[in-house]
Amino acid sequence: MRRLFLKISAMKGGNPTQERLENAMKLMSRYDQVLISFEGGSVNEIFEILRQMICANVTSTLMVYFGKKTCPEGYDEISV
Repeated sequence: MRRLFLKISAMKGGNPTQERLENAMKLMSRYDQVLISFEGGSVNEIFEILRQMICANVTSTLMVYFGKKTCPEGYDEISV
């Protein structure tokens, strides 16, 4: 099973660009399981990103973590 740890941080004032989010979503399709860590940002910003992932038909199992989290063992890591 391929697993990815996707860290999305500093959304307020440092929003990940739409292009970077789209690239991350393409990469996510290669993984069976994706753990997403949100650091900062408003609830609306977080739900908008999750909405985009659902609309893009991301087929990975998504798990969402709010707050600082280090990459668990056995996961590949990318930051957006």
